[in-house]
Amino acid sequence: MFKNRKGLFVFSDPGGAKPILSFVYNNNINNYKIISDRKYDFYSDFNLEVNSFFDQNEEELLHEFKPDYLFTGTSYTSNIELRFIRAAKKIGLTCYSYIDHYTNYIERFSLNDELYFPDKIFLVDNFAKEIAVKNNISAHSKLEVSGNFYHKFLKDWIPKTSRENLINNYKISFNEKIIVFAPDPLSNINGKEKFLFDEVDVWNDFVSAIEKIKTNDFLVIIKFHPNQDIKSFSKIINKSSLSNIFYYENNSIDLLYHADIVVGIFSSILIEANVFKKKIIRHIPASPMKDPLLALGIGLVSKNKRELCENLILTL
Repeated sequence: MFKNRKGLFVFSDPGGAKPILSFVYNNNINNYKIISDRKYDFYSDFNLEVNSFFDQNEEELLHEFKPDYLFTGTSYTSNIELRFIRAAKKIGLTCYSYIDHYTNYIERFSLNDELYFPDKIFLVDNFAKEIAVKNNISAHSKLEVSGNFYHKFLKDWIPKTSRENLINNYKISFNEKIIVFAPDPLSNINGKEKFLFDEVDVWNDFVSAIEKIKTNDFLVIIKFHPNQDIKSFSKIINKSSLSNIFYYENNSIDLLYHADIVVGIFSSILIEANVFKKKIIRHIPASPMKDPLLALGIGLVSKNKRELCENLILTL
């Protein structure tokens, strides 16, 4: 279906980038071109060439490359995938897309108040398919449950860094637990208005809970989401009372592999940590929002500081 045909692969957000790269890698696709308007350190994990695409014209690229099909991720911070789907539809090119999560299904295909759907959409599981059907996406695209291509890639992962040398110039002792703090950048989408909390509230609750724990046999490693406003959030983190905090700027796979506990909200990194069978805490302060990962049963869920502290004690 794909291996012996010429494919153009397009992505932006990391949640779509990793599965798309895994798809090319896992299926030994040789005749392809991969483009993105973002650059990530995890490209090196796949040993695949990713071409930058910023100010070019998508119709011209399709004309020059002449692919047999288009395969895209789906993003909320970029419209590159939708621009290519729109251009591909004009010339009758078969389009495929992959949805990597359980949120904002209609918004993923909206460009300038117009909807652009591919011919087929691949989904992570049956729960995702139910969401797609409820959003009437099945009326526009064929739906196929494929699993997460990236998770298949992770199952064969061999870390490049030892646990002891995970952080440059710091030796992690045998008894120390590694807590990875990896929240979603909810402030990017007006989290305070939409959910009544954002990643700063989650961090403040985390610090408050950690301060109540009577042990220092752990260290906290901050892993920012690629879409995070790192500068402003770092200022808040650096003002905290915690002394054993480190920042991790490399690809997250080694970090997740060696972590003991991963704390976040509902981003894809928690699902990835679950593949490695890590202890997971998802902190969602009292909010009217619907928990998108609830049906997956991933991790312990806390809704206030007390519950967060109790879950940290249980996992430590």
